[in-house]
Amino acid sequence: MPVLNEALEAAILRDPDDLEAYAVYGDWLAEQGDPRGELIATQIAADQTADPEMQRAALRVFSKHRDYFIGRLGSMIAADSFTWRAGFIHRVVLSPDRLLIEDGARVASSLGEVVAALLAHPSARFLMELVVRTNNHDLWNNTVGSQKDIVGAIAAARPLVLRRLQLGDAAFGWANIGSLDHAWPALAPLHELVLQGQFTLGAVVLPELRTIDVWPNPFRKKLARELLEAPWPKLRTLSLHLGNCHDHVVRELVALLNRTDLPALVDLRLPAFRHAQTLIEQLSRSPLLARLQTLDLSHGSISDHGVRPILANADAFAHLSRLDLSDTAVTAKTFARLRHVLPNVVGKSP
Repeated sequence: MPVLNEALEAAILRDPDDLEAYAVYGDWLAEQGDPRGELIATQIAADQTADPEMQRAALRVFSKHRDYFIGRLGSMIAADSFTWRAGFIHRVVLSPDRLLIEDGARVASSLGEVVAALLAHPSARFLMELVVRTNNHDLWNNTVGSQKDIVGAIAAARPLVLRRLQLGDAAFGWANIGSLDHAWPALAPLHELVLQGQFTLGAVVLPELRTIDVWPNPFRKKLARELLEAPWPKLRTLSLHLGNCHDHVVRELVALLNRTDLPALVDLRLPAFRHAQTLIEQLSRSPLLARLQTLDLSHGSISDHGVRPILANADAFAHLSRLDLSDTAVTAKTFARLRHVLPNVVGKSP
């Protein structure tokens, strides 16, 4: 059984990026005869020195005690799903093609089962990043469980230091993620959240979140309202892939731009947004604009007519370090005019 030291673990929990805290814990574990102590020491040394011999030493320690470090997880998902750091699993990427097969059948019945086993394992105690890339089916259209089960497993496990979570991947098709309302208490440490698929947020409580990137399919008024009403005390980057959304969603977004309680928001990304012209007109009068450092309106249908509010209010946009209008319908001639008054605009070359 793994041995624990609550005081030393508390030091890691206070700053999961502090390798010195792991090193101290590793020394204590080694004194207790726990092989994880040696793994912590060799992996830290390998990362800090890039010494091939230290890398081989870390691999030898891992191989010798593989069952202890990874156990049943090693038979469920491919080894390249894991990124290790300082003796613990740091990052996991799950997708249907990484589920292992034994005697013609998957060892794990679903990705939800894998996530539950992962979050219960001592090696994932300080897991910081989890990416689940699936639309609930594998490449042969066999079910691999529901994203809702994955959300349930995360909510039940309450991971201690999870910083980045991605659910769904448009490259695999749209996932039915379902409601996230019950999961927020377990996700309080999150710094970055990526959602791609069908989902609702409910009453969001993410006090540490810095970045949210949502690809909803479809983008409904309810979701827009949830984004509008959520408190975002530390949010720096808001990325919304809205596409061809309905007018009522645009109205909710305009209300979001008029909020005055987003003190940390400096990066607004609205790529491929059909209503970018309406947004620009509102943004030029929004209190949010003065706080932004970057604005991304790339890959949309915005035209020469659509950027007139920018030209008419160039002073309001002049402070931006980057205004991205690349891959839009803005002509080279109009872009040259923009570039003349806004040197940091990105798009067509004149």
